[in-house]
Amino acid sequence: MDLAILPLAITMVMGPQIMSAIVLATTERPVRVSLTFLAGVAVAATAGVAIAWTVFALLAGKVELGRPSEPGSLGTILQIGFVALLALLAIRNYVPGRPPSRRHGWPRSCQPDRARPSRPGCW
Repeated sequence: MDLAILPLAITMVMGPQIMSAIVLATTERPVRVSLTFLAGVAVAATAGVAIAWTVFALLAGKVELGRPSEPGSLGTILQIGFVALLALLAIRNYVPGRPPSRRHGWPRSCQPDRARPSRPGCW
Protein backbone atom coordinates (compact mmCIF):
# COMPACT_ATOMS: atom_id res chain seq x y z
CA MET A 1 0.00 0.00 0.00
CA ASP A 2 1.27 3.47 -0.79
CA LEU A 3 0.10 7.07 -0.70
CA ALA A 4 -1.62 6.75 -4.09
CA ILE A 5 -4.77 5.83 -2.13
CA LEU A 6 -4.93 9.22 -0.39
CA PRO A 7 -6.86 11.09 -3.15
CA LEU A 8 -9.40 8.25 -3.23
CA ALA A 9 -9.76 8.41 0.54
CA ILE A 10 -10.36 12.17 0.43
CA THR A 11 -12.98 11.76 -2.29
CA MET A 12 -14.76 9.01 -0.35
CA VAL A 13 -14.80 11.05 2.86
CA MET A 14 -16.24 14.11 1.11
CA GLY A 15 -19.18 12.14 -0.29
CA PRO A 16 -21.43 13.98 -2.72
CA GLN A 17 -19.34 17.06 -3.39
CA ILE A 18 -22.26 19.27 -4.42
CA MET A 19 -23.95 18.75 -1.05
CA SER A 20 -20.70 19.49 0.76
CA ALA A 21 -20.28 22.67 -1.27
CA ILE A 22 -23.84 23.82 -0.55
CA VAL A 23 -23.54 23.18 3.18
CA LEU A 24 -20.13 24.82 3.41
CA ALA A 25 -21.11 27.85 1.33
CA THR A 26 -24.36 28.56 3.18
CA THR A 27 -22.99 28.64 6.70
CA GLU A 28 -22.48 31.81 8.69
CA ARG A 29 -18.68 31.39 8.58
CA PRO A 30 -17.89 29.55 5.32
CA VAL A 31 -14.10 29.92 5.43
CA ARG A 32 -13.80 28.66 9.00
CA VAL A 33 -16.19 25.76 8.39
CA SER A 34 -14.48 24.81 5.11
CA LEU A 35 -11.04 24.79 6.73
CA THR A 36 -12.36 22.73 9.62
CA PHE A 37 -13.94 20.31 7.15
CA LEU A 38 -10.67 19.93 5.24
CA ALA A 39 -8.77 19.40 8.49
CA GLY A 40 -11.25 16.70 9.48
CA VAL A 41 -10.86 15.01 6.08
CA ALA A 42 -7.08 15.12 6.43
CA VAL A 43 -7.18 13.61 9.93
CA ALA A 44 -9.70 10.91 8.94
CA ALA A 45 -7.81 9.97 5.77
CA THR A 46 -4.46 9.90 7.55
CA ALA A 47 -5.79 7.84 10.45
CA GLY A 48 -7.61 5.43 8.12
CA VAL A 49 -4.57 4.86 5.94
CA ALA A 50 -2.31 4.49 8.99
CA ILE A 51 -4.63 1.91 10.59
CA ALA A 52 -5.02 -0.05 7.34
CA TRP A 53 -1.27 0.08 6.73
CA THR A 54 -0.58 -1.22 10.24
CA VAL A 55 -3.13 -4.04 9.99
CA PHE A 56 -1.83 -5.17 6.60
CA ALA A 57 1.79 -4.92 7.78
CA LEU A 58 0.97 -7.15 10.76
CA LEU A 59 -0.88 -9.67 8.58
CA ALA A 60 1.67 -9.68 5.74
CA GLY A 61 2.93 -13.19 5.16
CA LYS A 62 0.75 -14.67 7.92
CA VAL A 63 -2.52 -14.94 5.98
CA GLU A 64 -2.53 -16.59 2.58
CA LEU A 65 -5.29 -15.21 0.35
CA GLY A 66 -4.64 -17.65 -2.48
CA ARG A 67 -4.66 -17.04 -6.20
CA PRO A 68 -7.55 -15.08 -7.74
CA SER A 69 -8.16 -17.94 -10.19
CA GLU A 70 -8.89 -20.38 -7.33
CA PRO A 71 -12.64 -20.28 -6.56
CA GLY A 72 -12.26 -21.37 -2.92
CA SER A 73 -9.40 -19.09 -1.96
CA LEU A 74 -9.75 -16.80 1.04
CA GLY A 75 -9.37 -13.72 -1.18
CA THR A 76 -12.27 -14.79 -3.41
CA ILE A 77 -14.45 -15.60 -0.39
CA LEU A 78 -13.70 -12.18 1.15
CA GLN A 79 -14.56 -10.42 -2.12
CA ILE A 80 -17.88 -12.26 -2.41
CA GLY A 81 -18.64 -11.52 1.24
CA PHE A 82 -17.97 -7.79 0.83
CA VAL A 83 -20.10 -7.60 -2.33
CA ALA A 84 -22.93 -9.44 -0.56
CA LEU A 85 -22.67 -7.10 2.44
CA LEU A 86 -22.82 -4.02 0.20
CA ALA A 87 -25.82 -5.46 -1.67
CA LEU A 88 -27.66 -6.14 1.61
CA LEU A 89 -26.95 -2.63 2.87
CA ALA A 90 -28.18 -1.14 -0.42
CA ILE A 91 -31.39 -3.17 -0.21
CA ARG A 92 -31.86 -2.14 3.43
CA ASN A 93 -31.63 1.53 2.46
CA TYR A 94 -34.26 1.25 -0.27
CA VAL A 95 -36.81 -1.00 1.45
CA PRO A 96 -39.86 1.06 2.46
CA GLY A 97 -41.34 0.90 5.91
CA ARG A 98 -38.58 2.51 7.87
CA PRO A 99 -39.44 5.79 9.56
CA PRO A 100 -37.98 8.82 7.77
CA SER A 101 -34.76 10.16 9.15
CA ARG A 102 -34.97 13.28 11.27
CA ARG A 103 -33.91 16.38 9.38
CA HIS A 104 -31.67 19.07 10.75
CA GLY A 105 -33.30 22.31 11.80
CA TRP A 106 -31.60 24.79 9.51
CA PRO A 107 -33.05 23.53 6.16
CA ARG A 108 -36.58 23.83 7.54
CA SER A 109 -35.88 27.36 8.76
CA CYS A 110 -34.80 28.30 5.22
CA GLN A 111 -38.15 27.34 3.71
CA PRO A 112 -40.04 30.42 2.43
CA ASP A 113 -42.97 30.00 4.81
CA ARG A 114 -40.69 29.71 7.87
CA ALA A 115 -37.66 31.78 6.96
CA ARG A 116 -36.78 34.89 8.84
CA PRO A 117 -35.64 37.73 6.56
CA SER A 118 -32.34 38.15 8.36
CA ARG A 119 -31.52 34.43 8.58
CA PRO A 120 -27.88 34.00 7.46
CA GLY A 121 -27.22 30.99 5.28
CA CYS A 122 -30.62 31.00 3.56
CA TRP A 123 -30.56 31.71 -0.11
